[in-house]
Amino acid sequence: MLINSAMNEGLAGMQQSQKKMMQVAQDIVRAGLPTDASTPNPTGWLAPHTNAGTAAPDLNANNTVAAAAAGAKSGDATGDLVGSLIEQKRQQVLFDASANVVKAANNTLGRLIDDLS
Repeated sequence: MLINSAMNEGLAGMQQSQKKMMQVAQDIVRAGLPTDASTPNPTGWLAPHTNAGTAAPDLNANNTVAAAAAGAKSGDATGDLVGSLIEQKRQQVLFDASANVVKAANNTLGRLIDDLS
């Protein structure tokens, strides 16, 4: 019974970490974007096409960096890019640890089956 519990806990930890990683990934994507729905998107949804050797326009990179910095200073969760990246790495480590628990339970179960047969 203990092996089954360890495997279930490991799988639950992997699922929880995956869910958090998806949420944090959305926060990272939204970092620096205006939160006001009335603000139009100046560049549209598609990236501009350029020929090789031709510089692409700025795409308001300065505005994005400034908005992300302002969000980080104000404590806004969507603007805290550094915190989101740290949380993403933290969840990755937790996912790997949970996967190691599942692997250990699987190896133990395999040894028990081999010993019984």
